[in-house]
Amino acid sequence: MGLGKPVFHRPRGRQEDGQRARSLLSAAGVARALRQPNALPILAWLHLLPKVGFLVSYDHDPQTLKQRISIVHAIEASGFHFSGRQQAKWRRCKEHDSLLVNTHTNSFYWWSQGYGGDVFDWIMRNTHCDFQTALERAARGDYGVSIPLPTPDQPFFVPPDLPPDLHLRYHRALDPAARKWWLEQGADEEMVSRFFLGVCDYHQVWMQPTYTIPVIVDGKLVNIRHRLAQPPATGDKYRPERLGLPTELFNSDILTSGLAGVIIVAGEKKAIVLTRFGLPAVSSTAGCGHWNDEWTTRLQFCRKVYIAFDPGEGEAAQRLAQRIGNRAFLVDLPEKPDDFLLRVVTEAGEAQAEKQFRTYLAQARPCVDADIWTSRTGRNQWRKLRDLPR
Repeated sequence: MGLGKPVFHRPRGRQEDGQRARSLLSAAGVARALRQPNALPILAWLHLLPKVGFLVSYDHDPQTLKQRISIVHAIEASGFHFSGRQQAKWRRCKEHDSLLVNTHTNSFYWWSQGYGGDVFDWIMRNTHCDFQTALERAARGDYGVSIPLPTPDQPFFVPPDLPPDLHLRYHRALDPAARKWWLEQGADEEMVSRFFLGVCDYHQVWMQPTYTIPVIVDGKLVNIRHRLAQPPATGDKYRPERLGLPTELFNSDILTSGLAGVIIVAGEKKAIVLTRFGLPAVSSTAGCGHWNDEWTTRLQFCRKVYIAFDPGEGEAAQRLAQRIGNRAFLVDLPEKPDDFLLRVVTEAGEAQAEKQFRTYLAQARPCVDADIWTSRTGRNQWRKLRDLPR
């Protein structure tokens, strides 16, 4: 699965010191590029070789890259193995017999997990990353093909911005049935208005109705999370507005100098429910397995960072706590944070739900060794930091 021969073009003004120069291809150069056997109408990016002084354009795009990477090789790169002949149409995974690949369509389906797709779907699912990261990993050669990556100021793939009022259209489309669904999920009328929760009658990409959660960062709409109205039995129930949008920290606008503590949960809906009860919460739009170090910088004003992931996500919570440092505390809840609050509300009321949740916060475990938090007199110093400020 080679890339084919790259097309070289001499730049009009070569820099003698060998630094990278920005130059446009001539009309003749574009014509030569488009006559190549595997060339596409759009040349993905231009790259000036440091010491040679040539512009090189590689004839690929995400669709071409997906076709050149074998789904079998991509899954085997994750540690799995397949039985059957290499030329067979259907091949079955040895470790998980419900994982099948179709070599003719270059796709897979994992029946026991309830999801399938192409090479990028596999990478995103198994490495807990967004489409942009999956694209870069595939181009880097992690899954059977190697393509030189662009420089940081020349992104590999930049999706267009979303219409700035798209979330308002979904919000205005809320009918009584959709509003009732949001209220049943734990949001109240104030949260529906505050977070512009909405509904999409039929999403063209996901081919079904969805409930929408806008992701707004610094006052700008950067993504919309779609909760499938008919989700699969297992697997992720959420989808982005479109593929290629970057991963963001949901509800990050609350991270200001006036906030002394925050809770990190795994899911936008959980963050909304906690906010309803006066518990400041944020969440990664890519799930508990993804964290951007830039977000840690945004937590600089928070002297306490509570990590309240779902039961069974203890390893992911521990890894995140180690990245955040000695401000991180691990919260051990008996069930999902939003399910816990809604159950207590049904049994004892909203005030009691917040009180019981704060009790678990008070019992949270510090990330670092307890000896660091204990003074010479034996008094536990981190007890003073247990109560989450309102």
